[in-house]
Amino acid sequence: MERIFKSIDFLEKNMYEPINIHDIARASYYSTYHFCQVFRSLVGDSPKVYLRKRRLTIAADRLVKGETSILTIALDCQFEFHAAFTRSFKQLFKMTPEQYRAKADPLRLIYKDQFSPHNSSN
Repeated sequence: MERIFKSIDFLEKNMYEPINIHDIARASYYSTYHFCQVFRSLVGDSPKVYLRKRRLTIAADRLVKGETSILTIALDCQFEFHAAFTRSFKQLFKMTPEQYRAKADPLRLIYKDQFSPHNSSN
């Protein structure tokens, strides 16, 4: 478990950087293949899906707080295009970033919390 938490710490510290699965696996000292298998069994998502959900959760929080433009948030969260960000956001939250910002009610939606040993739901 400690190795997986090291990889999650790495992921959280580099959330706004262009990182890939090999970088995250390296932080755990597992091979990429083995890391992906262990991560999925413990967290419930592949590392790539977990990273995307965490980035979208951070974006959702920033939208509610009224920070900067949606495009800037999308780019900060490593989405290359506004359309890709909107598509991923809508898939996770069932509404566009624009709609989400307009509603500004974060309690209505389910966020992907950081996986940790202290979360009772994990």
